[in-house]
Amino acid sequence: MKTPFSIAANPDTDVWKKPPTHDVFNAPYLTHSRQPTTAFRSASLTFASPYATQFDQAGLLLVFHPPSSHLPFPANNIKSPTDVPAHRKWIKAGVEFFDGAPRLSTVCCDNWADWSVASLPTTTTTTTTTPSSADADQALAEIVAGQRPVTITIAKETSSNGSCLWVHYVDPATGAKTPMREINWPYGEPAGPGWELEVAAAVARPAKSTTDKLEATFTEFDVKWA
Repeated sequence: MKTPFSIAANPDTDVWKKPPTHDVFNAPYLTHSRQPTTAFRSASLTFASPYATQFDQAGLLLVFHPPSSHLPFPANNIKSPTDVPAHRKWIKAGVEFFDGAPRLSTVCCDNWADWSVASLPTTTTTTTTTPSSADADQALAEIVAGQRPVTITIAKETSSNGSCLWVHYVDPATGAKTPMREINWPYGEPAGPGWELEVAAAVARPAKSTTDKLEATFTEFDVKWA
């Protein structure tokens, strides 16, 4: 996939599912590739966005398609996934603006969505030492302003206990990985015969209080399959 590219989301867009009936999947995204779930190895995405309103978000989107939903998806075509079945399963991982700060965010939806957030670790781009409080504040301000890219990875890991997906934040100065979430259910039903995994970059602006779009720029996007 050619980079960089940008995606802009209108207000009132999201990927979110909460009982008993709330199910929204109208955020625009751009697909990198789609193959059988069992062939997935890893995805890495580097992106930046000027986060301003509550729940502004950008990052990786993984959509698990059951055998009955093998629909054609045009390559390199930004879309809102109205053609994904109602029983869709998905994962999104990236940065979400929550309570006035950019957060590491992972949302997993097997039947309903579960959300976890954590503070962003901060270093300067020129040193591997722990930054001062002022440097850390500056780094976060640059992320909020869309001036400092963030890298998120999702990778398959296998041990004697089975397989899972691990989500990590990658430090821009050291390359060190901060674990965000271990996700096991993708290697249950979604790894069965006929299931396919679509890997995409996405952006969403759930707020309804603004008329402005949220635009994210994606500078690196790498996906590995078996």
